[in-house]
Amino acid sequence: MKSFYSFFSQTFFYGISSVLARVLNFFLVPLYTNIFPADQYGLVTVMYSSIVFIFIISSLGMESAFFRFINKEQNKKEVYSTVGWLLIFSSFLILVLGQLFIFSIEPTSQYFPYLTWIFLIVFLDTLCVLPFAKLRQEEKAKKFALIKTINIILNISFNIFFLVICPYLLEHEPLRYEWVNVLFNKEVGIGYIFISNLLASGATFLLLLPSIYNLLSWKNFSISLVSKMLRYSSPLIFAGLAYATNEVADKIILSLLLDNKEVGIYGACYKLSIFMILFIQAYRYTVEPYYFNNSTKKDFKKSYSKIMTYFVLTSLFIFLIVSINKDYIILLLGKQYGYREGVEIIPIILMSHLFLGMYYILAMWYKLTDKTKFGAYISVMGAVITIVLNFLLIPRIGYFGSAWATFFCYFFMALVSFIMSNKYYFIPYEKKKIVIYFIFSLAIYIAGNFLNMNHWIYNIVIITIYVSFILFLEKLIFKIKPNN
Repeated sequence: MKSFYSFFSQTFFYGISSVLARVLNFFLVPLYTNIFPADQYGLVTVMYSSIVFIFIISSLGMESAFFRFINKEQNKKEVYSTVGWLLIFSSFLILVLGQLFIFSIEPTSQYFPYLTWIFLIVFLDTLCVLPFAKLRQEEKAKKFALIKTINIILNISFNIFFLVICPYLLEHEPLRYEWVNVLFNKEVGIGYIFISNLLASGATFLLLLPSIYNLLSWKNFSISLVSKMLRYSSPLIFAGLAYATNEVADKIILSLLLDNKEVGIYGACYKLSIFMILFIQAYRYTVEPYYFNNSTKKDFKKSYSKIMTYFVLTSLFIFLIVSINKDYIILLLGKQYGYREGVEIIPIILMSHLFLGMYYILAMWYKLTDKTKFGAYISVMGAVITIVLNFLLIPRIGYFGSAWATFFCYFFMALVSFIMSNKYYFIPYEKKKIVIYFIFSLAIYIAGNFLNMNHWIYNIVIITIYVSFILFLEKLIFKIKPNN
């Protein structure tokens, strides 16, 4: 069971980095929403959605390929160098194609001023894929967490500098701080959000540069390995694009069917699911290297089953905490620009991401069995569901349609992956316990909404009931031994 406890140790450190990164980044949301109107924030939402797609293409699915082949191939140096050179080639290619795309569009486009920064961000982030993957594979979660935290602190610092400090200095003491005019131009506006990201990505690249340099050796570059890796990873590119569609199609379709204000409200409220997202991210960082590193061990399947159970239990706890306090949490967005009206989508988005997290855990089977094409199939089907439901539901119920489309998509993906994993790589998941946890958690949430108990005292009572019932189930019904 050593590897099992190692998993949670790694998750803890990844969780710290995720919590720090996401929580600190989370506080940028009220900064943006209080400075920029919803239509401008909607533009930021759409641009960052585009980054996701470009990055998936640029990274070539090499992260998963690295985890698979570093445990499969005898010559580890070949794996490092081959992955590294492939990422360098793809990042430069995307950068060149990006510049050609910029030259081809009208300068009057609302997206034009920000595209160069977008492609540069993708370029730098792609170059960082291998050193970050190596840290995860070697279980150096502390170093991984440190660099990620530095990245987000720098990003936030640059945002505060450009969006708060510079305007303040120019407004109150323009003559004393003339140098600010060199660094700051009010007309750039939301562009400073991307500039801050770019500067932080550049600093991260510099921190990882020694590692990148040490991993690369042209003599260890293997053409035959390239072929095997691309056969493995190419379905993952399509899976990633389909997943990105699931994640961002709602915002893009919203921008087509509704105005930017609605997109901004949805995007801001969507970010309030950060508490679920950061927990899932911590799990995800750990699951993939853990799966490949421990899959041949005797107690692996039992441990992995426990990983799923604890994930669901903790996720449902987060769902309840955030959902019953959503009227308080929404205040973080400020009282301007009508963001509060989107509060009711928060529970839907939270539950959607819970199923997404389950999918991440369930979906590891196709990566271990080299059946990555099934990952592409599942993700593409999920993307189709997302797109179709968005177009069907948005005209009828606005951005609530996007929230429900996201829910049904991730529920479908988790369900299909569970069914297929039972066929190709069976793991004895504790299905009875998981179903009971879900039923009880949803019953508490529905009861709380029905009784309209919107007060912190009631919320504490609800959480106490939840925790007490779970402890009752664990100790008296399921009879879980302490050493398990």
